[in-house]
Amino acid sequence: MTQSLELIRYIALANHKVDFNELKKIFNCNHPSGVKKLKSVIKKLINDGILTYSSQYGRSNIEVSYDRPTLVSQNIVLKPSNSNYFSEKYHVVSLYRGSSFGVGDHPTTRLCIKLMDKYFYSEKIILKRNKINCLDIGTGSGVLAIIAAKIGAKSVVALDNDPCSLFDAKKNICINNLSHKIIVSDTSISKLTGSYDLILANLRTPTLLEISKKIQHIINMHCDIILSGIKEGESKFVINQYEKAGFSLVEEITENGWMALWILRA
Repeated sequence: MTQSLELIRYIALANHKVDFNELKKIFNCNHPSGVKKLKSVIKKLINDGILTYSSQYGRSNIEVSYDRPTLVSQNIVLKPSNSNYFSEKYHVVSLYRGSSFGVGDHPTTRLCIKLMDKYFYSEKIILKRNKINCLDIGTGSGVLAIIAAKIGAKSVVALDNDPCSLFDAKKNICINNLSHKIIVSDTSISKLTGSYDLILANLRTPTLLEISKKIQHIINMHCDIILSGIKEGESKFVINQYEKAGFSLVEEITENGWMALWILRA
C-alpha cells in the first residue's frame, strides 16, 4: 500500500512524462524481484483505473488516469460520461472525451477549477452567485463553463473558434443538462455585448496578454478573472499586463510547472 501511494504521488507531482525505467531508478528496483513487484503494483493501479499508459514519440509513459470520477477541488468532481457516479455532496461534471482540451488530465484545467471553486465559495460571492454572468474564453471541452453553471452562475457564454471544440462543448453541456444556462458561440470578443462579472481563460500566455485589451468593453466595475495556461516564469508578464489594465492579484497557484492567477478589478 505504501509503495502504491508513493508511486501515485511521484507520477502525479512530476513535471514531465514518467516511464517505467525512471520508476525503477526512483524506487531502487535493481533486483529482478524488485522489478517484478513494481510491475505488479503498476498493473494493479492500472487495472483499478488509477494509473494509465500513454504514448509520446514512441515512448510508453505511465500517468494518473482521469477516466474515473476524480475530486479535482474541494467541491468539484469530474467523471467520464459513461460513469454512473452520483454525489449529493459534490458538483459532479460528466465529460465526453472528444478531441478538445479540458477533461481534467492537464494541470492548467485543474488549477482553473480550484480557483473557480474558491471564487464561487468566497464570502463575497456565495450569497449572490446566482447573479453572476460568466464568460469562458477558449472553452475547449466546455468544462469550465459547465462548472460555473453547475455551481450556480446566472448565465455563461462559452467562446471558441475551433469547430471540434464547439461540437464537444455543446455535447458536454447537453450531457450535463445545462443548455438553458450556457450559450456556445464562435463570436469574437470584440463583437460581444453586455458585461461580465467573471471571465475564465485557460490559454497560453501570448493569448492571455493579447486579450487583456480586448475584454475592457465587457468587464463589470467589479470583475474577477481567472487565467491559466501560464508557465512558471511567465506569470510576472501576465500580472504586469493586467495590473496596467486596473487589476490586482488575489491569488496564484501552481502545479507541475504551470500557474493560474485569480485577479480582480474593483
